[in-house]
Amino acid sequence: MKPDPTSSRQRYLEKRALAEPWTITGIKRSDYSGAVIIPACDEERWLFRTLDSLTANPASLLNDFLIVVVVNHPKQADHRVKIANRRTLEVFTASPLRNKLGLGWVDACNPGFEPEAGGVGFARKLGFDLALSHLRSDIDPILVSLDADTLVDANYLPAIRDHFQKNDRGGAVIPFSHQPADTMDEQMAIDDYELYLRCYQLGLTLAGSPYAFHTIGSAFACRVSAYVGCGGMNRRSGGEDFYFLQALAKTGGIEPVTGTTVYPAARVSNRVPFGTGPAIRHRRDNPDEASIYPLAAFELLGKWLKLAAASTDLDGVALQTAATDLDPALGAFMHRQKLSDTWDRLRRNNRTKERLNQAFLTWFDGLKTLQLLKQFCRPGQLDLQTAEEAIPCFFEAIGLVSTGTPTSDLEKLREWQENRNINEK
Repeated sequence: MKPDPTSSRQRYLEKRALAEPWTITGIKRSDYSGAVIIPACDEERWLFRTLDSLTANPASLLNDFLIVVVVNHPKQADHRVKIANRRTLEVFTASPLRNKLGLGWVDACNPGFEPEAGGVGFARKLGFDLALSHLRSDIDPILVSLDADTLVDANYLPAIRDHFQKNDRGGAVIPFSHQPADTMDEQMAIDDYELYLRCYQLGLTLAGSPYAFHTIGSAFACRVSAYVGCGGMNRRSGGEDFYFLQALAKTGGIEPVTGTTVYPAARVSNRVPFGTGPAIRHRRDNPDEASIYPLAAFELLGKWLKLAAASTDLDGVALQTAATDLDPALGAFMHRQKLSDTWDRLRRNNRTKERLNQAFLTWFDGLKTLQLLKQFCRPGQLDLQTAEEAIPCFFEAIGLVSTGTPTSDLEKLREWQENRNINEK
C-alpha cells in the first residue's frame, strides 16, 4: 500500500515546519494547486518587476497558484534594510498586483516577527512551510522556488505544470539565463560566472554523475510529497539550494524543465556568503583569476564512478587500493572519507549490484563530488582554468567549436544544454 501523501504532509507540519508566530497575509483560500515562494530582503528595486513578470502568465494558472513573498531580515539587520522591508510590506496592502495574482505575504521583519538568525534559507523554508496549509489535499501540489530579482517568461507556470504532469520525479530544475549587468565589467563577470556554472554541470554530465544539475535558488520546483519526503528546506544562509536539491535528488529524483527560462539579476551583493552576488563582485575585481575546474578533473571523476560501479565484488580494502592506483589524490581523499569501512557497510546492507550502486551514489553525493574536484585541483596537481582555457576542451568533448569569445561561447553552451534536455525527454 502506498503511503498517504496527506498524512505525510500533516506529519511534516507537526514535526518539522516553521510556523509560530508567522502567517501568510492577504489570502484566505486553501485550495491552490501550487505555490511560488519568493524570499525578499531589501528588494524594493527588483521585487515588483518580478511580480509583474508573473502576471503575464495565463490567468487560469495565476488563479491556481499561490504567490508567497517572505519579507524578511534578521534582528541584527541594518536599520536601512529594516525600513525598506517595512515599506515593502505597506505596498502590498494596496498593490494592484493583488487583482492579478493570488498574492500573499509573510511579515518576518517587524518587531516580534524578525527571526533571530535569518537568511535566505530560513525565508525560503518559512514560505514553503506556511504554503503547505493553503494547498489542495486531494492532489500532489507543486512548490516553486523563485527569487525577488528574477524575471520569468509568460509560459513559466504552464511549463512547470506540464513538466510535472509528464514526469514522475519529485523535483525539477528550470533553465536560467542571467539578465544583463549594469556595467561592462560586471557583464564580463556574470558571463564568466555563468560559464563556470554551466561547465560544472557539463563536466558532471560527461562524468556520468547523478548530480549533474544546476543548483540555483530561483530555478527549481518540486512536488509537495517530495518536499516533505526529503525533510523540507534547510535554514542555511547560503547554499540552501545546493543542499536541498542534493537531498531531493536522493529521495525524489530531479529532472530538468524545458521550454521556459528564468532570468536572475546580474548584480553585485554581499548578503550571502557565496552565490551569484559575491561571485560577480569577486570576478569583477579579479578578472584574470582562473576558477573553472578543468575537463581533466571531470574525466578523473568519471573514471572513479565507473570503477565504483564495476567493483561490487571487491571488499573495502581492495576498492581503496584501486582508487589509489587510479589516482593518488583520489586515494588520499577516499582514505579521509573512510571509504574502506563505508564500502563494506554498504555491501552488507545492499545485496544486489543495483542497490549497492544506488547506495554508493547516495553516499558519494554532490557535496563529496565537489570536495573531490577541489582535491584534484590543489596546488601541484591539476590547475583551475580561465574560461578561455577551459571552454575549447569542454566544447571539443561535445562536438562544438569555441568562438574564442566567452559571451558567444556562453550562448552556444546555453543552447546546447537546453537542446540536450529537450532531446532526452
